[in-house]
Amino acid sequence: MEVPDVFGAAPLVPMDLRHGLWGTLSGASGTPPRVVALAVQPTGTLIFANIVGYQTACSAHFARLWMGEPLQFTPDRVAGG
Repeated sequence: MEVPDVFGAAPLVPMDLRHGLWGTLSGASGTPPRVVALAVQPTGTLIFANIVGYQTACSAHFARLWMGEPLQFTPDRVAGG
């Protein structure tokens, strides 16, 4: 089931962890955290990230975001799949 996006662009996809997580984030040290959910503006600006992983790796990735440095999202599956 897809619901309309709050920004009027592509649809949001409800979280359904029965099919696994969405992918990984990379760009900081440590084991890459797994992505549970992301919300991104059409411009590519991250507005929400729910990740799981080792505490130090998650902290390192969020610290890079806080400093304005980019991270790479690598999907494991296609939205809605």
